[in-house]
Amino acid sequence: LFLDNRAMLDKARALWKNGCPNAAVGLLSRILQLEKSDPEVYFLRGCCYSEMRDYPSALEDFDSCLRLDPSDPEAHLEKGNVHQYMGDRETAIRCYEAAQALDPFCANAVYNLGSMYLDAGDPAAAADCFLRVIQLRPWDADSLNNLAVSYAYMGREEEARSLLERAVSIDQNHEDALVNLRLLQRQSFRKP
Repeated sequence: LFLDNRAMLDKARALWKNGCPNAAVGLLSRILQLEKSDPEVYFLRGCCYSEMRDYPSALEDFDSCLRLDPSDPEAHLEKGNVHQYMGDRETAIRCYEAAQALDPFCANAVYNLGSMYLDAGDPAAAADCFLRVIQLRPWDADSLNNLAVSYAYMGREEEARSLLERAVSIDQNHEDALVNLRLLQRQSFRKP
């Protein structure tokens, strides 16, 4: 990118981070009129479109980014998120798997993959994912809660209870963990 384009890219990123994705898209589109070979511009514009819920445009930009840089795990992750928002589970899973294969430490991809498996009724596969996330982020109360839910579905209530207590010790206001802990204590946790 030229220096002026780099400054516009930085300004667009700041606009997006400050909750102005529409304005950021305008700047990013101006950059793309001059320079179409920077995957970062497509990635950022895809993130803006995703935030604006313009999913077809977001997918188009993530695809452009990945054509230029197929090894970008964040682009695969964000593309997976868009497919998940659109209800396309299979493609979302493939995108999350691609992100995780490119970067085994991409905890968000592994977390999202676990959530997809849990929603699909595969608690064992979900548990494997959430265990990996907890190895990367041991303070992640959401992952502890979801691992506990996976274990509860698998009949491992004591392990689930211990994980939920740990999640609540990390985040005392974690509503899902508090509700799930009460359900386990009442032995009324529903299995899929």
